[in-house]
Amino acid sequence: MNHRGSASIKTERLTLRKLEAKDAASLFCLGALGATREEADGFMRDMVAAYSDPAYYHWGIAYDSAVIGRIRVTELSERDRFVQLGYDMAGEFRNRGFMTEAVRAVTRFLFDEVGVNRIYVLIRAHNTASIRVAQKSGMTWEGCMRRHYIENDGTYTDVNVYGILKEECPK
Repeated sequence: MNHRGSASIKTERLTLRKLEAKDAASLFCLGALGATREEADGFMRDMVAAYSDPAYYHWGIAYDSAVIGRIRVTELSERDRFVQLGYDMAGEFRNRGFMTEAVRAVTRFLFDEVGVNRIYVLIRAHNTASIRVAQKSGMTWEGCMRRHYIENDGTYTDVNVYGILKEECPK
């Protein structure tokens, strides 16, 4: 693979960019970083330091210069040329097509620039919004991993697998 790191990506409405220390407050408020502000600041320091690795992919999703979410590679196989994506967005910006726009842009970048062959996501079966994002991004349902994740209340939940291959990605 041709690792490029978290290069900036512009879409019609968004800028996908490396996260910065100043973004900790925004990500903490959207519930994406830790239980306390101090924990969020620590996670952000670790993320910013990880950008020195060209195989580290983690973008802040900026709209009107404010970080409203993030998208990242959570698993990468150099040998098999696949990645797993994870994404989250502030509630007030959901259902407006922002995440689909970001996933499509990152998918195209990973296929065209990095040389990935396959991209997949794992989505809790009850998370219909994330399932819609995967479907609108061209991903196909590949199966269900039964009782895969444990929830905060101690119950287990099924996880759907959605994926897309390089040749399936629209230009």
